[in-house]
Amino acid sequence: TLLSKFIRAVPPMATVKDDEAQIPMLPRGSSSPRFATVDDDAELDLVPGIYTAALVARFGGVIIRVQGRLVKVHPFFIMLLAVPCFLAQLSAMFALRTDFKLDKDIDVGDSDGHPWRCPLIRLKSLMIILFYIIHFKMLLSAVRQMIFMSNPLTWAEVKQPTRRSWLGRQDANRLQRLAFSNLVMLACVNVSLMAKFAVGYMVCVDSVSLILASDAAQETIFNCLAITFITELDQFWWDCLCVVFHLRYKSDCPIELLAQDVLWNDDGSLTDKALEHWAFPGFAAIIVRGTTFKCLERIFNIKRTILSRTTIFKKIEIGLALLTMWFIFKRQLLVLLHALDTRVLPVTRDVCLQYRLHSNLVDPHTFLEWLFLKCTIRLELLMEGVILISARQEFEDIKMNPTKHGIDCSDPKYDSMGLGTEAKVQAQYPKLVGGFCLIMMMFFVLPHVVISMHKFFFGKPADLDDEADVDEQQQRTIDQLEQTSKDQGKQIMALEQKLSKLLDAANAGEAVGTRS
Repeated sequence: TLLSKFIRAVPPMATVKDDEAQIPMLPRGSSSPRFATVDDDAELDLVPGIYTAALVARFGGVIIRVQGRLVKVHPFFIMLLAVPCFLAQLSAMFALRTDFKLDKDIDVGDSDGHPWRCPLIRLKSLMIILFYIIHFKMLLSAVRQMIFMSNPLTWAEVKQPTRRSWLGRQDANRLQRLAFSNLVMLACVNVSLMAKFAVGYMVCVDSVSLILASDAAQETIFNCLAITFITELDQFWWDCLCVVFHLRYKSDCPIELLAQDVLWNDDGSLTDKALEHWAFPGFAAIIVRGTTFKCLERIFNIKRTILSRTTIFKKIEIGLALLTMWFIFKRQLLVLLHALDTRVLPVTRDVCLQYRLHSNLVDPHTFLEWLFLKCTIRLELLMEGVILISARQEFEDIKMNPTKHGIDCSDPKYDSMGLGTEAKVQAQYPKLVGGFCLIMMMFFVLPHVVISMHKFFFGKPADLDDEADVDEQQQRTIDQLEQTSKDQGKQIMALEQKLSKLLDAANAGEAVGTRS
């Protein structure tokens, strides 16, 4: 009933032309350009897909043509359209997990206890690395988008549609004001982004088991390629929805920054215009003051808060996202090493953990563990009720026959890898783990250091945007001159026709006078 009332109160579309241009935008070529799309990684990477579309729709970037008008779509409806895709992805992952032979040991060949001597294990490790390289951009963009949405200054710096722009009128009832509030829209976007990250992370985790469970080189390569479609399903679903519902982005840069003089005062505080999007302007002022540091002003001449994208938050966002990716990759390296040592597939530990949660066999030691387990169990029950392929019956069968799959989930051998196990694996392979962490840090950090030091060695690079503007202006001038030339040619032809008619009339008059 609440959902039906919400859908009736929220118009899924709103006109774009009402008051879009009331706030000036940052000019092209400025120090803080507009957010970029997938073709330009300078700002925010908007990878196409149904989950990213919810983020774009929050700022009025998803539009549809209705009766000759371009109208905006509410992010709540984009989130609803993402539910079938999310359920299909989860169903595929649960079907894959329940189809594994859990009692199967990892084949290391005749390696005499050294898995890395086996050529097939080396090929599997290479395919795991390639798989993570393929999905690196997707995971990184999901993390960056979540950090972007969690920044409180986002609501002040990014251009947002007004209530009049959404509804087509200024007045609104209580439910409509709630529907277009920052809290509801933020919830819709965060749910979509968390679903995107969860699917990507689950696919990357289960891909390790899928590749390790293969018996031949051809099977290893095919398994690595086959599982990729699960993460790409949201892109195909979005392409399908765009064709069916005639959806598209408003422009190549659907998320745009406001002009700096509209956002900031000379002393580094937010203007009254920027505070209009905040429910508690006093709290916003406290955040700005608490994240503004005098030392940065003295050293780097940064007078504003570090949460502003016009200062250094863009670098902080990239740094936090890369640090998250570093922890994910390191965790998966330790999972791989632990699996090769114990000959147990990682998915076997995950299934046993799900079974223990389902059967309440996990004893929490602290309140946080108890709260986490309760939330996890509730989430498991919720997902089992909505996904197409449920693991509830499988767990019930395991409970009745603990050795159904040839394993005993109560055996400590199948415990999930905790912090203690991670420390043991790192102590067992110090050089490998240390070298991996060093290479990843150089891979993530070194390019940014080189780019930051570029101006000290080569000076300020040329502004390609200015050159592009000059080229566009010259091309527009050429087009105008060509059009003017065509118009003048048409006028000349019309005058020639009139002149020929006058000459014919004059000749006819002379002929009549001669006969007379």
